[in-house]
Amino acid sequence: MAVFGDADFVESAAVHEVGHAFAGLGDEYFIGGYNSYYDVTRFPNLDTTSDLSIIKWHHFSNLKNYLVEAYEGGGYHQFGIWRPEYNSIMKSGSFFNAPSREAIVRRIMEIRGLEFNFEAFLEIDQKSIAKINSMGRQSAGNSIYQTNEQFSANLIESRNACVIDKSMLANKK
Repeated sequence: MAVFGDADFVESAAVHEVGHAFAGLGDEYFIGGYNSYYDVTRFPNLDTTSDLSIIKWHHFSNLKNYLVEAYEGGGYHQFGIWRPEYNSIMKSGSFFNAPSREAIVRRIMEIRGLEFNFEAFLEIDQKSIAKINSMGRQSAGNSIYQTNEQFSANLIESRNACVIDKSMLANKK
């Protein structure tokens, strides 16, 4: 991958592309006039329904501190494809939304040969959100806004925390 531009853009674009390559995330932005077919079945952060009872990220819908809903526009289409939060790094923000963070942790667990546990993920995710917010950054619900440098550092820290705390995420057999 080659990305050109100013330092902030390059870092943000690189993290965005890691979302595709590592966690299989789809683009959450739209391009006016785009009419080609876009298969969203393989992307955990895009869906073709806005029904919160069956959408891919329905398990976040009624959780405290999560404002995950269905926002229309994604997969290059302005209509007919929904994303879980208004903004994220897969659109034009500087953070991964909750379902994308879950996909990243699922991928880490898969690579490590460990079983994913959603409740343990939520516990770690909430601690990460609280830590980030306590460092003086603004947040809207669970949508974390931060500089690219802080985002990268927290992503690395979160990845390491998931590996270190793997016993919390792995179901005991």
